[in-house]
Amino acid sequence: MAAHQQETITIDGNSLTLITAMKLCNAGDAGDAGAIHPVISISAEAMDRVAECRRLVDSLRGTGKVVYGVNTGFGSLATVVIPDDKLKQLQVNLIRSHSAGIGAPIAPEIARLMMALRVNSLARGHSGVRPELLQAIVAAYNAGCVPRVPCQGTVGASGDLAPLSHMVLALMGEGEMWMDGGWVTSSTVLAMKGLAPITLESKEGLALNNGTPFMLAHLCVATSRAMRLAEAAVTTSALSFEALGATYRCLDPRISAVRQHYGQTAVAAALGAILLRNGGSEINEMYAGNKVQDGYTLRCTPQILGPAIEEILNVRDVVEIEMNSVTDNPLVFAGDAVAFVSGGNFHGMYMSNAADRLAIAVQLIATLSERRCDRLVDGHRSGMPSMLVEGSGLNNGFMIPQYAAAAITSENKVLCHPASVDTIPTCEGTEDHVSMGGFAVRKALLIVENTEKVVAIELMMACQGIGLKHIGIVKKKKKEAQKPACVSNTVVEHIYARLREITGVKMLTDDRPLGRDEEAFVRALAAPEMHDRVHAALFDSHCYRVHH
Repeated sequence: MAAHQQETITIDGNSLTLITAMKLCNAGDAGDAGAIHPVISISAEAMDRVAECRRLVDSLRGTGKVVYGVNTGFGSLATVVIPDDKLKQLQVNLIRSHSAGIGAPIAPEIARLMMALRVNSLARGHSGVRPELLQAIVAAYNAGCVPRVPCQGTVGASGDLAPLSHMVLALMGEGEMWMDGGWVTSSTVLAMKGLAPITLESKEGLALNNGTPFMLAHLCVATSRAMRLAEAAVTTSALSFEALGATYRCLDPRISAVRQHYGQTAVAAALGAILLRNGGSEINEMYAGNKVQDGYTLRCTPQILGPAIEEILNVRDVVEIEMNSVTDNPLVFAGDAVAFVSGGNFHGMYMSNAADRLAIAVQLIATLSERRCDRLVDGHRSGMPSMLVEGSGLNNGFMIPQYAAAAITSENKVLCHPASVDTIPTCEGTEDHVSMGGFAVRKALLIVENTEKVVAIELMMACQGIGLKHIGIVKKKKKEAQKPACVSNTVVEHIYARLREITGVKMLTDDRPLGRDEEAFVRALAAPEMHDRVHAALFDSHCYRVHH
């Protein structure tokens, strides 16, 4: 797109994808001046559905008919009937009282995505909000308004009651919003952007704060990053194969064919797309020699990363279903004899369970990567100098980066305890089973962030190992008076050279602080070279879904 051109994404309640959701997070610093982010609009068909649904809610006034959440109290207070002249105050009180979250605010881009996901769900036309309210939220989103939402306080029972209430409170002009790198009173931000605070009519507070957008927004980001991490992990695996002189025999497609799992086949194919290109590798030919097989962290890479790939894909499917679902309560079904139906679509178990499964899948990546870090620094197994540095003893080399990988991986092991198996009843026993999805998604995202660091450390070590093997080949060939060696096959050579260029990290010959080098390799995980050759093999959704 041209500079300063905004993409418009049409919301219809049915067609969001994970790719689109990540655009809705915002490409820049959400809410800051000069940030270019997508804008949203609502399809005419969706607005018609919303208007029809709202007419049913308005028709209740004066009839004496009791409908939960419209003219009753909430939760265990559902037996309290509220008179018509108090219905607006009922909704305002709901949002104010439920704005009881605590802890640090969530990232602005996730808060931004929460708003868009709530709009998409309401656009399905089963929630009973006014079209004017939906358009007001769209206007706030498009103006870059990002509410301050505390990270703690939801049990994922009636959805994300506290986080969503904070979101709505800010739109009402009573909370805070992100602007110019900090939090400002939302009334100030709305005024600066020429927007009026939203007002709530009957049922609207309940429609806005029942649902799963807090959990879903976090899980969208975690899943998208997990997919990119898996691609980077496979490319990193290929470089570790080279550095450790591993045999390619384990990538023989006949091995995967007789086991038939999609993930294993995909990982073996993706590794082959790097390692087997252009006839293989000079490093591999020299160092693998007549080796029959390697340790499990090399030989079983397809069998270990394969289940992780499959689980990430499964979670992606859950996420894409949820983002196009209606998750508040009660629901309104225009045209049906029984139009108002109370149910439990707000319950967060789908999100909580998926987040726990994603956490375990990503931890498979971390544990594999950390064990290869250990193998790389072990001179007895690597065939390279101890700690990946000449003059080890005087030099400590990559000793401590392996410690860091071990420490982070251990943190992940604790975080992998599933939150979804816990439940503490709330609301006088009415909500007697809760999902704990709020914490499940937050720790899943943290595990992804941690694993990015572990894979980056392995990538840094693998590059050092390839450099050492290259030096060894050059020395050998000089003795034999032959031409200088290439780094490896042309694909690995290109990736290796680009990583050196992107990171600015040179071969380690004498000890230096490695913290900045590690951070440079974390950033390098996003480089196209880490993804382009493996994406199709790993995440071709058509192939995966047909297979299943």
